[in-house]
Amino acid sequence: MAIVTTIDAVRDWVEKEICSKVQLKVPDNDVVDEGYSFALVHPAAFSMYTPTNDKLPEGVESSIPSITIRITDGEDTLTKGIREMKVTLLFAAWSPGLHAGDYIETVKVERDDNGVLRQLTSVKKYPENAQVFNMDAEGWRDAWNFVDTAVRIIENVEYLGGYRFMKERGLKFAPVASQEATPEYWPFWFANVEFYISEAIGTERKHVLYDNLL
Repeated sequence: MAIVTTIDAVRDWVEKEICSKVQLKVPDNDVVDEGYSFALVHPAAFSMYTPTNDKLPEGVESSIPSITIRITDGEDTLTKGIREMKVTLLFAAWSPGLHAGDYIETVKVERDDNGVLRQLTSVKKYPENAQVFNMDAEGWRDAWNFVDTAVRIIENVEYLGGYRFMKERGLKFAPVASQEATPEYWPFWFANVEFYISEAIGTERKHVLYDNLL
């Protein structure tokens, strides 16, 4: 299949299987204090490039929160009839602090009586007072909770949009870096997830010179 088709197929899968299960804050470029009107949306999914707000697809309210799907490397092994592609997901979130009505998720890891590590998650709601706002630098948690959700979903599937998830090559995640450092874009937060997918190359694409090697 065409590379463009692959990108769009993975985007559609991400939108359905990941974005639909998450809600994050919509940025307000003018107000980040208690006057901000708290709103949540499902993140958007984009192919290759994150559009500016003046170029958004119909029905999309904001370019953030979002996941942008990119193919950042690829290789055709003609003798085996396999194409492998590295997929990079760019996660973007916005959060200047805690607003009234926010849900705060706390994760704690403990050992049970058998010595097995267990992850305990608790959620509490920030006081519902229209004047409550606590500006802080903890908004990165929104982006990484977003990443955690995506990683759990991806690692438990065999195929994404018709392409095999190559579990044998693992999955990597990291903050977005610039010149080997993590830049500060407060109150915007970014992270990457990388993994590989594969598909079979149709026999019509194999060169006759490789026939004797198959």
